[in-house]
Amino acid sequence: MSLPLIALASFILFYFYGCLNMYPGGSGIVTDTMFLVFWHNYLCDLLDINAINGEPNKGRTYAITALFLLWAGYKFFVWSLLPKLFKTKNNNKRL
Repeated sequence: MSLPLIALASFILFYFYGCLNMYPGGSGIVTDTMFLVFWHNYLCDLLDINAINGEPNKGRTYAITALFLLWAGYKFFVWSLLPKLFKTKNNNKRL
């Protein structure tokens, strides 16, 4: 059960590092900010090749890594831990 939690924590750390330290800036409201403003940007803005202010987005790699870690933790949870929650033995569980 700890691997999905580690994946979630890693997702948060990578995503916020990319938001606060690597995103060059800009939002739909204020285009000259120096970092991703949580209240003015969409989280998917960090996945764009260029930031809203037109500069190359250096935080994109961190965002992609964060989403991959979240996906891996979710995959592990669904395929290995979730079936253990069900007590009945039937063909659907085996499948």
